[in-house]
Amino acid sequence: MPKATAYPERNGRDLDPAEAADLLCDNGCLLVRRALRRLDVFDLHERAEAFYAMRDRQLAEGTLPEAYDRYLYRFGHIHMQEIDREGEAPGVVRRRIADSALAPVLDAFLDEDVRFVLNNSLLRRQRPGDVERYVPFHQDAAFMGSDVTVVNCWIPLVPCGVEAPGLEVVVAGGRKVLATGGQGGKGGAIYDAIDLSEERVVRAFGTETLWHPAFELGDVLLFTNFTIHRTYVRPEMAGNRISIEARAVSGGGLPERFADEPLMPLRPRKRADA
Repeated sequence: MPKATAYPERNGRDLDPAEAADLLCDNGCLLVRRALRRLDVFDLHERAEAFYAMRDRQLAEGTLPEAYDRYLYRFGHIHMQEIDREGEAPGVVRRRIADSALAPVLDAFLDEDVRFVLNNSLLRRQRPGDVERYVPFHQDAAFMGSDVTVVNCWIPLVPCGVEAPGLEVVVAGGRKVLATGGQGGKGGAIYDAIDLSEERVVRAFGTETLWHPAFELGDVLLFTNFTIHRTYVRPEMAGNRISIEARAVSGGGLPERFADEPLMPLRPRKRADA
């Protein structure tokens, strides 16, 4: 494996937005250390744990709301906005990102007018050994499309990549989408159509491009919808992981299929003068 310095990694405390956007473009990913305040991450984790506990209890008691997406929950997902609290401004995850060093990078990369695609902005709970929730190599472009640029703000709410499952990415820029159609990986039914085999990925990009960093609280990995990635799990891992996948796009010139998609601006719009 190449030295750690060969990977696109920067400190959020002295981040240059233009350089960071270039790194994201050239490599398909960028790890921003200390991007978020630890106390803010603790708060997000507390909210997530409380919500998962409530839904787990409802599921066990048979009282899960009829309209709730059971299929989504089966794979450990809840929607990002579900951890908002009553009486507060909507979008706690959005607010944390907007107040961080990530916001100028998203502005530079997406040409401002940054918006989160709420139907694809989710929390995930990953447990070691839970084969059904194993996420194989795939590209988000397989389900979000290749005619739009999407940035996934991947926010782990616990330290991960060593004792808890992390994330592995292929460090490679470009906008190429690999053909899928079921590669016979370990993924559950939700991933069968977009699964890319490890053999194929290594053959195309080489083992030296595979990167699975160790994450600390406050670290955020940015990557695009063209970046190949998967859950990084080792047999010795015993900890659970909760992470956020906040997917952002530029609001300008979106394809027609986004017309009915709920989008949340990174920053609240200023009210026009009366």
